[in-house]
Formats: sequence, structure tokens, C-alpha cells
Amino acid sequence: MIRALLIEPEGTLFLPNNGAEAFFKEQAARWSDAVASNCDDEARLASRLYGLYTENPKDPELVYGEFVREFGLPSAAARFLAQEYKHAFPRGPQARPEARATLGRLNRLGYRLGIVAEGTVREQAARLESARLIEFLETVLITEPHGRATLDRELLEQAIGCLGVTRADTLYVGASRRSGFEAAREAGIASLWIGEAQFSQPDFAAFRACRFRELPEMLDLVEAMREAS
Repeated sequence: MIRALLIEPEGTLFLPNNGAEAFFKEQAARWSDAVASNCDDEARLASRLYGLYTENPKDPELVYGEFVREFGLPSAAARFLAQEYKHAFPRGPQARPEARATLGRLNRLGYRLGIVAEGTVREQAARLESARLIEFLETVLITEPHGRATLDRELLEQAIGCLGVTRADTLYVGASRRSGFEAAREAGIASLWIGEAQFSQPDFAAFRACRFRELPEMLDLVEAMREAS
């Protein structure tokens, strides 16, 4: 019986890529007067910033260094933009609107909830606190303090231990990190992928819900399918 959920927040609780498209669009708008002549150029700036971020999500200095070089901005602009990213990006409005309500419902239904996240403590803690999600969680495990870049079997097993449940009691919920699903499979943990209806279910997830808010209703179905298999 499912008693606990381990949730990777990227794409489930938070918008994919941390809501980066909206953040970089705002940055580009503030700098467009310096390097652009029309709205199309502003969109081009935003698109390039986002592209550099997806190529180097953990290296803002490289992202902004390349950005100012390509668009002829003063070199000092790279430091300014990187500082703005460091202080503003983790606390931006990135949580899905339904995140708090859905976690609250899961709590009331008696599920034990934990977060297993890739990234830094600074970024993940700031996001969870800003979105006021901490109150629903019993454990938060982030890869950085454990010297890892990605989730693995050992970290998931550690999170299960913190929740005081077994592997059979646990469901891993993710949306975008293949590494988490692979770790769940290696650990013998059932997994559920959150994905839009127009996309087919990836081969690395056992179950699928189209939207995070559907998760409470999905759990009974997941349990029934596990028992039937």
C-alpha cells in the first residue's frame, strides 16, 4: 500500500526549468534598449539567454559571460546579471498554482511527503520556502551536500528511511529528471511521471498523471494497478 511520496520538484511543484523562460524574458526586456531596436530583437535576447541557460543550468557566470560577449554589452554587465540571477532567480514566482493545495490534500489523506531534488541547498531551500511548501514535508534531500550531481539509488533509499516506510510503501513522482526514475527503478520503487496529455508516457516511468493536481485521485488507481500486476 502506498503510504509515502518522494517528489522531485522540477516540473511537478515548480514550472519546468524553474520558470526560467519568464525570468530571462524579464531580464532581456530591461537590457533591450542597450542592444535591440524592436520587440523582435527583445524576443531574440530572451531566447538566447534561455538557450544558454538550458545548455549550462549550473553556471550563470558562463551564461552571462557568453551573453554579453555575443551582444556587445559591457563586461561589467555579466557580473551584474549573474548577481541578479543569484539573488532573484531562486525566489521567483515559479511554483505551480496548485502545488500547495495538492500537497495539503495529500497530507490530509495521510500520505507522508518528502522532496528529493537535484541542485544546491541554496536554490532548492529558497524555492520551497518562498512557495511555502516546507510545512507539508517530512524530509528534504538535496544532492549537493552528498557530493552528487544527480539522484541515485542510495539517496532515494536514504529518503525512504527518513520517512520511516518501506520501498513497497513508496511512490517516486517526477516530471523531467530521467536520473530520478532510473534510481527509483534500481531501488525497486514504483514511479509516476507528471506529463502533459499530448506526450506519450516515457518508458522509464511505470504510471502517469497529466497534471500534478491529479495526483491524489491517481493514487488509488496506481494501487489497484500494482495489485493486479
